[in-house]
Amino acid sequence: MHSGSRVNVTTYARRVGIIFPVAVTRSVWFDMLEPDEAAKDACETQMGRLAKLLLKLKSEMLQANGDRLEFTFTVTIEGRSKEFPLYVTLLPGDDFEPVITVQMQNED
Repeated sequence: MHSGSRVNVTTYARRVGIIFPVAVTRSVWFDMLEPDEAAKDACETQMGRLAKLLLKLKSEMLQANGDRLEFTFTVTIEGRSKEFPLYVTLLPGDDFEPVITVQMQNED
């Protein structure tokens, strides 16, 4: 599932209707989508967070205008809501196909 600095989530993205390949950076995967113990106690799961992120991504893509897509995504960290500022790029993948990548705004 991991390839370099990105995690391929295309299979899950297609389930919510996103037809292009989708990846998230390892920072998004581990820092935002992986629930901590407090979130796990509240029955949050990594796949549940991923599904919510992909639905939010699809919604944001449908409303997008311009060449840069930015949005925030909120998850529970240490029992409190935390907003993560994200942005989306569309870059060529390993086989030069367009790949949507979701990353933290502080990542290059």
